Amino acid sequence: PLLRPLKKQTAVLSIDVNPKPGLNGRYYLLMLNSDSTASLLDTTARERWTTANLGSPVIQAQFAADGQHIFTTHADSTFWLWKPESNLHQRIGKYTGTPYGASLSPDGTLIAAGGSDHRVHTWSVIEQREKVVFPEFDTDVKEVIFLPDSRQFVVRTAKGEVSLWHVDQP
Repeated sequence: PLLRPLKKQTAVLSIDVNPKPGLNGRYYLLMLNSDSTASLLDTTARERWTTANLGSPVIQAQFAADGQHIFTTHADSTFWLWKPESNLHQRIGKYTGTPYGASLSPDGTLIAAGGSDHRVHTWSVIEQREKVVFPEFDTDVKEVIFLPDSRQFVVRTAKGEVSLWHVDQP
């Protein structure tokens, strides 16, 4: 393998790779760890670039489309953006229940999340406030994924139902 298995003290819960060269013009492997830390591994130099303690347990992490920011969902129902180059963490919002699926829009302006309250909520990243609460589903919302245009998203419920929504039309 090009990258040997990493010996870690904690379990790696999820991984992601930045979608385009971003941080220092390179690709990085993001590892979300069971000890509430996130590690970035430089895939070119094959060495750890940084590790950050993200506070409350993180249940989801993904690179933003710009390759410069990382979007995290925490067990305390908060959403954060992390800019590893400056180690800046910015709280964007808080979900009303337990979030099961959250997504940052490709243009980086919105967060959409669904979960135990059977609803999808959107937040403005710039204004750091909730924008729209969508009608209630009859079960938990498990996944929310933005389309590339950042104006629509897809929802998957616990019953396996899938629906398409426009960000401004609940």
